[in-house]
Amino acid sequence: MISIQMGDADAEIEPIPIGGTFFIKEPEMEYLTEIINEFHKRFGGIWTNEDEAKELLVALPERVAQNEGYQNAQRNSDEQNSRIECEDALKASVLDMMTVNMEFYRNYNSNPEFRRFLSDYVFSQTYRPIAPPPDAHPQV
Repeated sequence: MISIQMGDADAEIEPIPIGGTFFIKEPEMEYLTEIINEFHKRFGGIWTNEDEAKELLVALPERVAQNEGYQNAQRNSDEQNSRIECEDALKASVLDMMTVNMEFYRNYNSNPEFRRFLSDYVFSQTYRPIAPPPDAHPQV
């Protein structure tokens, strides 16, 4: 058992955020445009339908962010474990999209540079450590 003693002084404590709601930061359009331009510059020649590939690129972060395992890792784990869960959620999302765009799936599966780019992009757009609700850890 640990004994903690507080100093005898007046002090204020900031309130604890309630809810721990997950949110996706709205990407700044300039930043998103830069990402899409980089995507086009690096991978523009591998697409039959570049517009559709760009639409999937924009939609992926939201799909991945909704993954329960990834949200749980952000709430209860560190950045490294969250990254692993993000990559698992990304794989599942790309696999789900296979029926919509086989070419996107094929490039993700066979092009390590594209897979790394996509993983870094999605993680940077979605990683937000979530504080657990105040009642998640019982008082000892």
